[in-house]
Amino acid sequence: MSIHWENMASFSSRSAGKSAGWYTRRVGEWRCAKGYVLGAAGWCLTIRPSGRAIRAPLNSGVRVYMTVDRENMQRALKHFVVPQIRALGFKGSFPHFKRRANEEHQMLMIFFNKYGGSFYVEAGRISDQHIRELQQLWANAGNSLDESSLTVGHCQPDHRGRLGPDGFSRKDHWFVFGPDNANSGSYPKQQSSAYDKIASQVALWVSEHTATFFGNAP
Repeated sequence: MSIHWENMASFSSRSAGKSAGWYTRRVGEWRCAKGYVLGAAGWCLTIRPSGRAIRAPLNSGVRVYMTVDRENMQRALKHFVVPQIRALGFKGSFPHFKRRANEEHQMLMIFFNKYGGSFYVEAGRISDQHIRELQQLWANAGNSLDESSLTVGHCQPDHRGRLGPDGFSRKDHWFVFGPDNANSGSYPKQQSSAYDKIASQVALWVSEHTATFFGNAP
């Protein structure tokens, strides 16, 4: 099923038509075909998973929702950053990676802002002793914690750091690649090279700073 604006006041469900305002369902959201409007007068509709509908001007070359931004950013990260992470001995799948070294689990995580437009890269380490302590706490609560399910989120705050120009630190650093949902109604179209540039920078910093973090962190 697709949604198509009949005019500025109403819309109806129907198969996708030939005009610019038709939508396809993808990743739990509704968006314009290929993520961009093709150029027509009127309004377009975005329906979030919550069911809330948002209208945005249907202007040529203007983004109406950030789904495509995230897809493009994730594609670039998988192309540039993930190979670098694996080259450092980390295993796993996007967005969680881990390796074993010096009687501890060392982890990297790529976390996207749920409101769109940004992400951060975080490193964390957790000792075998602390894992056993966590597993005991979980067992006391009637749950289980397997080592395979460990993420950066299980690490203590002082054993975590976000990636930035100065390496991994406690600073609240985000990589911004597009609009958040408050600004998704109108935002200039970006070329794929913009996402590649960000991902290339992340890959470089991962290469430069990962060893320092895991070597110097307590």
